[in-house]
Amino acid sequence: MNLCFWCGKESKFELSNGKFCCCSTPNSCIGFRMKNSLSHKGNVHSAETRSKISLSNKGRKVTPETKEKIKESMKRKKDSGWINHPESTKIKISEKLKGRKISNETTKKRLESRKGYRHTEETKEKIRLSNIGNIKHTIESKRTLSERNKKLWKDSSSYFRSEENRKRQSDMMKNGFAAYMCSKIRSPSKPQIQLYEISKELFPSSILQYKINNFCVDIAIPDMKIILEYDCWYWHQDEEKDLKRQKEIESLGWKFIRFRDYIPNKEQLYKEVSNVQTF
Repeated sequence: MNLCFWCGKESKFELSNGKFCCCSTPNSCIGFRMKNSLSHKGNVHSAETRSKISLSNKGRKVTPETKEKIKESMKRKKDSGWINHPESTKIKISEKLKGRKISNETTKKRLESRKGYRHTEETKEKIRLSNIGNIKHTIESKRTLSERNKKLWKDSSSYFRSEENRKRQSDMMKNGFAAYMCSKIRSPSKPQIQLYEISKELFPSSILQYKINNFCVDIAIPDMKIILEYDCWYWHQDEEKDLKRQKEIESLGWKFIRFRDYIPNKEQLYKEVSNVQTF
């Protein structure tokens, strides 16, 4: 049995130069490409060459077949340990990309390319485990993120303020993302907590941040099918939007009690709930 000249795997082809290879061309062989890459290590393209490469790739569209081939190739590279960068290289790449600005056009293309994409359960678990203990932002990073978001929302030409992006976010929220995000809230507002504590004393079945289909409500009393909501003037200025959401939930048999910028005492809350029940 002949072995591949470059990677040592079982060869399937004999090339014109008399050497054996696992692929029909050496460029498809991981071993050949790895040796070729190492031989060019340290070489840097001139600005003129980089410009030529950029212009030649401009407007080029990758077919689904090519994307699949690239995916398979990257998997083989990862399995062979070729693209597992050492920590020093990762730090260099991170420093090189620091401060790099992504255009609105590129952001839009990325969002469109990932439209309809869903992670597998295995990938979700890997992401969850990798993020444990690694998502604590420093005060400096929080300030940087806040300033960046303010600039994006102030820029009227930004994709994030476009009608298209608003519609995309709205559809995403309606498809269950709103309920998912509410389930991750670890610190509800103080008025919500106060209202929940009063409701819990009177009605033990009360649940904070309750999910109903694709919506999440402040407090629910499931056995009575009653929803309690605290409406702060700042977050509930769009009354038409709140009313539309309320009607959709009421169509499922629920009844709403809203408190606008005030917390009722036990007697007031009990009276409100009793009135709704008898209605």
